[in-house]
Amino acid sequence: MSQIAFDIDTMIHELDLAALPRWEGMPLGGFTASYYSPAEHDAALERRRLEDRPYRTYRHTWTPALCLDMRGETEDGHTFIAYTADTRCNCKFDYRTVADFEEAGRCRCVGDLLTKAICAECRWHNIGTERRAVEAWMDHAFPGWQALPRFPIKLRGPMGSRQMTDKREAWLEANYPQRFRTALSPILTSREPIGSRHVPGYSPYGGFDMGIITRTPTVGT
Repeated sequence: MSQIAFDIDTMIHELDLAALPRWEGMPLGGFTASYYSPAEHDAALERRRLEDRPYRTYRHTWTPALCLDMRGETEDGHTFIAYTADTRCNCKFDYRTVADFEEAGRCRCVGDLLTKAICAECRWHNIGTERRAVEAWMDHAFPGWQALPRFPIKLRGPMGSRQMTDKREAWLEANYPQRFRTALSPILTSREPIGSRHVPGYSPYGGFDMGIITRTPTVGT
């Protein structure tokens, strides 16, 4: 009975696939550097789910960056939405034989774990490492952010604390211009190289806590 049920499910799935309209959205397989809106990304992910495409045909496509979720928009209407694509070469595991590899068009890996930052309002996007993509968005939404003073460590506290307190608000009002004290505004904090990630949502304004590396590690230490 289990085999019969499996065959029926397969047949139903194939009929459902045949009934799907022709796909004309963003590419479902392979890597693309072109701009697509978040709605187009979501539609492609849903279509890919319906088609149940083999993993090797979409490993390089864009999927939501779960660790870069930052909601809201700036005073100027800029938004931050991020996707990731794993383009590191894994071809030797993707294909069983050399013939499979040749038929697929050989290696098409870009060679890195990439992040795409999107501002949907402006139809703007940037692709790079996570750090570079975040900084590019900061240049787009908050030009001049690099010149901000570092947020004091004693006020920043542990990474779990992101709330606005009276002392934090007083320091920010005294040191950050008004345009950097609005929705999604960042703070800059001094970090060691091992913990220098730009963290979304950890500014008291809901923006990025931008990790500024304070020193370069010495080789062998």
